[in-house]
Amino acid sequence: MRQFVFKYLKYLFFWLLLFAFYRLLFIVVYHRLCIPDIGLAREALFAFFYALKLDLSMMAYLAAIPMLILLVWMFFPKRWLSKIIDGLTIINIIAYSFIAFGEIGIYNEWRTKLNYKALVYFQHPQEIFNSTSTVTFFLLLAGALVLIAFWIWLYYRSFRYAKVELTAPWYFKTVFAVVIPMVMFYFMRGGFMTIPISQSQSWYSKNQALNDAAVNSGWNLFQNIIDMQSLLKGNPFKSYPDAMAIQTVKELHKVEKDTTINVLSKYRPNIVLIILESWSADLVGVLGDSLNITPNFDRLSKDGILFTRLYSSGNRSQQGMASILGGFPAIPITTLTEHPEKYHRLPSLTQDINKEGYRSSFYFGGQLIYGNIKSYIMYNQFHRIVEGDDFNGSIPRGKLGVHDEFLFNRHIEDMKTEPQPFFTAMFTLSSHSPYDQPIKNKITKDVPEKDFVNSAWYTDYALGKYIESARKQPWFGNTLFILVADHSHVSHHQHSLQTFEYHRIPMLWFGPVIKPEYRGMRIDNIASQTDLPATLLKQLGLNISLYPWSKNLFNPYSPQFAYFESNDGLGWKTSSGYFVYNKLQDRFLDKKIKPEDEEKIVKEGKSYLQEVFREFLEY
Repeated sequence: MRQFVFKYLKYLFFWLLLFAFYRLLFIVVYHRLCIPDIGLAREALFAFFYALKLDLSMMAYLAAIPMLILLVWMFFPKRWLSKIIDGLTIINIIAYSFIAFGEIGIYNEWRTKLNYKALVYFQHPQEIFNSTSTVTFFLLLAGALVLIAFWIWLYYRSFRYAKVELTAPWYFKTVFAVVIPMVMFYFMRGGFMTIPISQSQSWYSKNQALNDAAVNSGWNLFQNIIDMQSLLKGNPFKSYPDAMAIQTVKELHKVEKDTTINVLSKYRPNIVLIILESWSADLVGVLGDSLNITPNFDRLSKDGILFTRLYSSGNRSQQGMASILGGFPAIPITTLTEHPEKYHRLPSLTQDINKEGYRSSFYFGGQLIYGNIKSYIMYNQFHRIVEGDDFNGSIPRGKLGVHDEFLFNRHIEDMKTEPQPFFTAMFTLSSHSPYDQPIKNKITKDVPEKDFVNSAWYTDYALGKYIESARKQPWFGNTLFILVADHSHVSHHQHSLQTFEYHRIPMLWFGPVIKPEYRGMRIDNIASQTDLPATLLKQLGLNISLYPWSKNLFNPYSPQFAYFESNDGLGWKTSSGYFVYNKLQDRFLDKKIKPEDEEKIVKEGKSYLQEVFREFLEY
């Protein structure tokens, strides 16, 4: 009986050892994030301590079925039962290893653990392959396979539960059969307290990377899947009675009066919308950066209208598309573009502009199937859609598609025969990983996210060449250019994903149709990329009533606020303060509000998320 119990404890310890190893691997790979200075070295060690409860919980879940088999084995010893345990263990080793390596693969880009939303991308493995360098992809794959083989070998070598002869009396076996399931249930639940264990149990540091390291990767993913599947049956972000939330959001959007500034000198100008992949505001020199990454953008801003406190509502391209073209905020859990059945309930900037006699087009150097963007672009009824396969095969390409300068060149050529007025959108590509732009790196100093920073410099370089060419075109004098990012990205400034500093993005309006008195203007009001449709349509003299989530930024009386989704909650910012809140854990991740304003601002933010998600569910 003693040998039987000892082998069972060894089997449990095997899982704790595996979890600790992959946690250490994560910390080593991302040591610049986890241990940015020597002072955090000791704090990094605490990750293994604070991880213990979730590790024990995950251990208990993985050992649950083997435990039941062992209980049968105690009374009916059969050799083939051990083979079932071996098979289950091998499957679990493979699954957990791929989860751990998948998380290592995405963390540099997303700064979040593998979750329900991320699994959408794994439905299209080609997209994952294209989004990273070939060397990195195969290193991760090879590393996963080697370590899977190692852990299987180690299990068979030292931890395998081989057949054990039991000579203990039946009542000892009975006690064991009763006590062990109770202990395992205790570990699964994290104790017998009213509220079961959650990811919060492992959060201990102000350094988010260390918190992510401490949270068991397998536990987090499977709990997230379970939570999302059950919560999607209703609104998981409901904080107030519906009538109260609706009224709060209605008051939020209330505009005292309309004194919109008309900044355009032409009635129906051409409109060129350039959507900048992953551009963070903190890359931009005119918005405060000192590395000279965006000299062309900075130069253009001197003759345009620069929005200095604009925020993205999500952190993925497909979320940005729905916000920019439809004025609909990003939502947690899922993305709008993954639900084509809901499109028909949404307004469309492109469709409204088409009705005014515009010829519309959309240009992208890669494949629009990424994130199901293509279906959304087609819903918007662009008259022409040009993507990677539509470019000549001789044009230089990176792994994801045509480099930005060649995208811009194609656009210049096509617009020579395009009827005016036209509305055209271009979505850049080169500042998306794997950052394989075709010119030598400009930024040579050692800075974090150096490859990304250089890719943004390249896009800015291509942008400068494009504007030079556009100035020579006959349509240039009647054109409004709008530059805005689809979402942000971790830059050399290393802002955390759960901050407004991270979500701040640039937006610039410029072109000959901007009235001289507004050139060089800066708008410092708090705003969102979702405000673009209402702002542009109002300048064209068109109806904006179908865009309830979009504000007119050229009306001085428009309210100031911005929102972003954060997988399990939201960020909310007004002129009186801000907070970042995890609804599922019911905890504030960040908060800076005057005490007298806290109740009001928290109610506004929670109501906003509640109503956005309710509307999404009802579409």
